[in-house]
Amino acid sequence: MQEVTSCCISMVSDFNADISKPQFFDILHEYSIDHRLYIVDQLSLPRSTYTYVGAAWGTTSWLDHVICIEDAMECVYIGINCRYGI
Repeated sequence: MQEVTSCCISMVSDFNADISKPQFFDILHEYSIDHRLYIVDQLSLPRSTYTYVGAAWGTTSWLDHVICIEDAMECVYIGINCRYGI
C-alpha cells in the first residue's frame, strides 16, 4: 500500500470471503492485520449477518465487507448495518 495523507480511508466491496468459511476469510483477515486495516463489519455486526442469498437453494453468505484504517473506525463503525428485504 502507498502512504497517503488522508485521515479517512475505507473500502466497501464484495471480497468473496465468507466469515463462516475460513479458506478465503482467513486470507482477508491476515491481509488486514499485515496492513493495519480493520474489517469493521465483522467487528460490529452479528454473526448471523449475510450479504448474499443464493437463488438456487436460498443459502446465505457474508461476502461483502467494510474495511478501513484506524482513523476511520469511529465514523464507519457507528453507521454500519445490513438492510434486508429491499
